[in-house]
Amino acid sequence: METRVITEEINNNISSYFDNAVANMTPEQRLEAKQFAINADKPLEILSNIYSDPDKLTVNSNAWLKITNILYGLIIFAVIATLLLTILYVCKIHDFPFSEILKENIVLFTAVGIIEVVFFLKIGLHYIPTMPSAIISDTLSDLRAKLG
Repeated sequence: METRVITEEINNNISSYFDNAVANMTPEQRLEAKQFAINADKPLEILSNIYSDPDKLTVNSNAWLKITNILYGLIIFAVIATLLLTILYVCKIHDFPFSEILKENIVLFTAVGIIEVVFFLKIGLHYIPTMPSAIISDTLSDLRAKLG
């Protein structure tokens, strides 16, 4: 839906601009503009080929990020376990309401998870992002159509 609206807006603006511009061109200018429109996709194709494969640095960063997140989770678990064992055995506080805190956190995280799932299902799935190349592609195709 978003792509359609943006494409219509772009096409309307391009059409009104190019109609006036093409009408005021000399035959030489039309030929030059037509050659430009034909060859304008070449740099985009080259860039698309260059960036189609993931960068090695990005792949390494993503792998390191996964490992780091797992380590953070393990560290947090170890800290909580250490605190609980310290409270139970060193401080000798046996009536610590750990189960109540755990239940509250489970309920809270479940509620947040349900809200996120509902948001994604009701809103996120209906959003169709517009590709960055949509504007350039529409401009070039309209230019080619106007110049014949």
